[in-house]
Amino acid sequence: MSIATVTVRPAPRTRSSAAVQSNAANRRERAALLRAVRSWLGLGLLALAVFPAARGYNTWIGWLPYWLTVAPLAILAIAEHTRLAGAFSALLASGRRRRLHARRPQARALAGAQRGNHRRARAA
Repeated sequence: MSIATVTVRPAPRTRSSAAVQSNAANRRERAALLRAVRSWLGLGLLALAVFPAARGYNTWIGWLPYWLTVAPLAILAIAEHTRLAGAFSALLASGRRRRLHARRPQARALAGAQRGNHRRARAA
């Protein structure tokens, strides 16, 4: 007699069409918002470059360069934090790899030269 083993696997999760449509709508809204913020940043930088009054202070809204450049940059940094974090970690990793590769040949050459000198001293 043989005993058959049966493995029970959970059914694959399927997303409802409403959830998929909702997700697509969220992506479109996010893309539109990011386009608007990038436009705000570009126009703010242009205003700072062209209009000297834009570099000053307004009693109603405060320091204008903040609202024209720093605020949209902060919004973009918050909205794109995952992409920025990935790019930053990749940059750090590549720098670390470059430093490691730069050290290895020198350390091997130095160790080989020391061994060679040590053998010559024994032979003499």
